[in-house]
Amino acid sequence: MLDRLVDSVKGYAYAFQTIGYYVWDESEDYIDNSVVNLALESAKNDLYQNAYEKLYTEVSDKDRELLDVIASAKKEKVPISFFLDKFDNRKNYLSVYRARLLDDQLIFVPERGYVSLALPFFADFIVWYKERLLLD
Repeated sequence: MLDRLVDSVKGYAYAFQTIGYYVWDESEDYIDNSVVNLALESAKNDLYQNAYEKLYTEVSDKDRELLDVIASAKKEKVPISFFLDKFDNRKNYLSVYRARLLDDQLIFVPERGYVSLALPFFADFIVWYKERLLLD
């Protein structure tokens, strides 16, 4: 259970604080799977409302398009080649938006030729946000 909580944070301090708070709040004398599940769900809601919506809506449309593609891949690591179809095979065009998202710390490069979302549950948020607003 502890490994699951630690892995879910992905190094994001706000997620660490939020998940930790809800684990402490939901537990009485012990932590079990139900406490972990409740804490993660509550933390996701907080992250969505208090951080992710602002982060997602304040980037440009093209930045959001790149984030959407990463989220739609449903993979931890998404190969750059996956984006080329979406960006008309213009690698230079893609690299501008990739660099901006790296600077904003919304994505990271886990290895050469791949990108990943940097924030925990961010792919889930993007799907949820688009469904909530009925966006394509």
